[in-house]
Amino acid sequence: MPDLLVRTDELAAFVAEAAGAYALDATRILAVGLSTRTSQRACCCGGPALLRPMLPYEPAQQPGLAGTAVLICAGGRDPYSSPEQISRLAEILRAGAADVTLHTEPRAGHGLTQEDLEQTSRWVSALTG
Repeated sequence: MPDLLVRTDELAAFVAEAAGAYALDATRILAVGLSTRTSQRACCCGGPALLRPMLPYEPAQQPGLAGTAVLICAGGRDPYSSPEQISRLAEILRAGAADVTLHTEPRAGHGLTQEDLEQTSRWVSALTG
C-alpha cells in the first residue's frame, strides 16, 4: 500500500511537470491504465480510463474529482476484482464528484475485449470531440 501511494503521487507530479514543460493543458491529458490498482489519492489529468481496475483500499477522505471524467471497463468474471468492488469503486469516485462511465463486459474475465476497446475509443472521442 505505501508504494502504491508513493507511485500515485509520483505520477501526478510527473504529469504536472511535463504539462508545464511542454505547455500542455493537464486537464486535456487522458491516462489509460490496464489492471490498475486504483488510487483515488491524486488525479493528475483530465480523465483516467481504468481498464480492469482493482480497489486495493478505501480512501480515508473523499477524493476531490470535480470535473474529472472516469471510464471504468470491468469484466463481470474478473477473478481479481469482483462486481461488488467495481460498484464500490464507482461509488467512491462519484462521491468525489467524478463523472463516471461504467462499462461491464458480463462474460469477460481480466483480459480486455474488443468491446472494451471500442467503449474506450468512444469515451475518448466524446471527451476530445
